[in-house]
Amino acid sequence: MSLLQFLVPFEWIEVIGPILPFAILVLGVANLVTRYLAYQTHVQQAKTADEVERYSPNSVTGIGLVFLSLVLTPYQPTGGTVLSILTITMLMADLFEFEARNVEARNEMTVERPKSALFASVLVLLYAGYYSLFFLIRPFWRLVVWDEFLRSRIFKRLTIPVAFLSHQLLPHQWLSIRADFCPERASSTSLRPHLLRVPS
Repeated sequence: MSLLQFLVPFEWIEVIGPILPFAILVLGVANLVTRYLAYQTHVQQAKTADEVERYSPNSVTGIGLVFLSLVLTPYQPTGGTVLSILTITMLMADLFEFEARNVEARNEMTVERPKSALFASVLVLLYAGYYSLFFLIRPFWRLVVWDEFLRSRIFKRLTIPVAFLSHQLLPHQWLSIRADFCPERASSTSLRPHLLRVPS
């Protein structure tokens, strides 16, 4: 139970929570497309005027990304927080890039691409894709990355709190995995009692 649920109704977030990462991914793709169209529009405007106007679809997708990321935060705190930071950074970069385009238009300079905002937008899209489509690479991830971790020296010297394995054990009890531990022997009868014993 969250203390904030008395101030903010989270029930509707629980309902739409599973589809939020996919909505952010779609909006991220739309933001990149509208960013390209905004750049083309600003180039044309700079040829005939002393200032450029905001491209509304790009502004809408940017604000939408920030809003959805903030909504995702109560449902998935880690992913939502990372996406919120990235999208807010992207929105701030948009503000500075827009002012830079106006300066270029007033001084009849070449209108450059919004590199910083574009970079931030790509980061948002990459993380949204990783977060929403991770289930596609999860088997490969577990097969390669997790298997390599099990074989590493870090895992062989890892010390795991027993409290994570069972609520019935005292917090100060620890389960040490010695350096001579080998994952291939984890199912052997000699190691099983020490690694997998849980009080009844």
